[in-house]
Amino acid sequence: MHSINQKIILIFSSIISLLPSFIYSSNKTTNIPLEDKLIILCSDAPNKQLRIFCEQLHKSDIIARKYLEVAALRLEPKSAQECFNFLCMCKYFRGKVKKGICILPNGSHLKKSVRKEFRMLSDKEREKFNKILRIMKENGDYDKFANQHKTVVVEGGAHSGPAFLLWHREFLKRFEITMRLYDPSISLPYWDSVLDSKIPKSADSYLFSNEACPYNRSWILPEIIHGLVHVFCGGDMLNVSTSANDPIFYYHHCFMDFIWEMWRYKNQNRTERESQYPPDNQECASDDHYANATMEPFNNLVNIDALKNVYTDLLYEYAPRPNCDNITDCGSKYLFCHRSHGKPECVAKIKIGGNCTGFESK
Repeated sequence: MHSINQKIILIFSSIISLLPSFIYSSNKTTNIPLEDKLIILCSDAPNKQLRIFCEQLHKSDIIARKYLEVAALRLEPKSAQECFNFLCMCKYFRGKVKKGICILPNGSHLKKSVRKEFRMLSDKEREKFNKILRIMKENGDYDKFANQHKTVVVEGGAHSGPAFLLWHREFLKRFEITMRLYDPSISLPYWDSVLDSKIPKSADSYLFSNEACPYNRSWILPEIIHGLVHVFCGGDMLNVSTSANDPIFYYHHCFMDFIWEMWRYKNQNRTERESQYPPDNQECASDDHYANATMEPFNNLVNIDALKNVYTDLLYEYAPRPNCDNITDCGSKYLFCHRSHGKPECVAKIKIGGNCTGFESK
């Protein structure tokens, strides 16, 4: 028997290969107008919340097809966010390049960020991270990103197609670089939501207070799986157009990016990781999702550029997911090592007053 953890990760890993995200069945919907076709494809959603999320994605796809700009221009970086190496970024950090290394004003080196699970951050790291978020909010930088994401709901290739993961990878990269311009030691954390799925009610994890939503494995396309977390969180996260208002949006998409990267390393060699992209197909997604379509609003890139290994070669890497295979704890006061059901596994700690069924001894 696979553990819950293994089953969910297996689902995540396998569905990434199903890009593009929505494959429209030609034998069931031939000669039906696109708008009606999309409504039909959402009609079998297992619950109201997923039907709403499905319709949001399809509506954005319909509108995106009307906003296509075909030109794919390669432009020289005009900001740190457009850079793909630290030598390019160095001047924006007021650093100096010496022997191929960016030396920052305080004497430290500009290095790859290490994206840890949110609960694995030290109190000091979490405090610094939250401080930068507040500063970005006060200075307007945070809202710029939120509005940028809102804009691509109705134009561009950020949703409802094969560029979904790629667009969000570039978006996260730019958000993280912006944070690091305030504090170069900062890294975006990821939220391993699987850790919260192992307790009786995910809402009872210390991270949440809302009621958990049902999980149905029959809807396992990449955007729908990722959408379940949006629905679970509620608030701004529930609606695609406002989801980037919530900081947890970035933690969640970091985890999606992490899972995608794990799948790439397991199933593709370096050359394949940079070249394998779904064929251009109008029946699958708008032209904005084509391999060589401009990645709006990042006009210096085309979609396939985000397959490049340079992201994780030079800019960031992921710290391993929390585990307690060879140790007695998970290394975080917000997690505990559960050993009752076979292989030890890290589980989210349950808040006081939460449902502890099956974990009473913990």
